[in-house]
Amino acid sequence: MSMNEETLCRMQHMRLLGMHAAFKASQENFTLDKMTNDEFTSWLITNEWDGRCNRTIERLVKAAGFRYEASLEHIDYRCRESWIAT
Repeated sequence: MSMNEETLCRMQHMRLLGMHAAFKASQENFTLDKMTNDEFTSWLITNEWDGRCNRTIERLVKAAGFRYEASLEHIDYRCRESWIAT
């Protein structure tokens, strides 16, 4: 088992899913060559942070039990004359 594979296993075991995905993507895309160690570490931590925030939001939305899945794209912003006060 190579050192990178061992690192990926440890990240997965520690439930660092964002770091795991970012590190795996860096191996496939060779992004490590273009970054300094500090930039790479910051990139891994940022991916982990974003992943945790996204999973928290998904969990809270699921727990809220909304009837309909709504988004800003579904809002009709066109002005209707009946809404205008005279």
